[in-house]
Amino acid sequence: MPIRLVRNTRLLIRVTNSTIIFIFDKLILTIVIPFIDNISIKRPYTNYDREEILQFLGIRRFIFKYIYNINRLLKVLEQVGTTIREKSKFYIDSLDIVGFVCNSKGREPSASKVQKILK
Repeated sequence: MPIRLVRNTRLLIRVTNSTIIFIFDKLILTIVIPFIDNISIKRPYTNYDREEILQFLGIRRFIFKYIYNINRLLKVLEQVGTTIREKSKFYIDSLDIVGFVCNSKGREPSASKVQKILK
């Protein structure tokens, strides 16, 4: 039986994220945390003591930076022809991910998971 050429039709183990890492190569270290088909946007490291921007009265600097980062991400997504689903959420205070609540204070176990353990 002759040896034939084999063509991979799936990504290999540990390179599942390679496509999205290639797309966001310039944004990964600064504003984006990609994982397969989910993209998290890092928040600004500080709230700048709630300082307002003089050019845009009433808009705080950390809100402006966050919106700027979202705009940069959306530009890249538009360039590669990606679509965003309606269930996407922007600028939320906390998020429940796989049994953990992630917020500005850090990560803590979800209340529903803790209740199951205490019972």
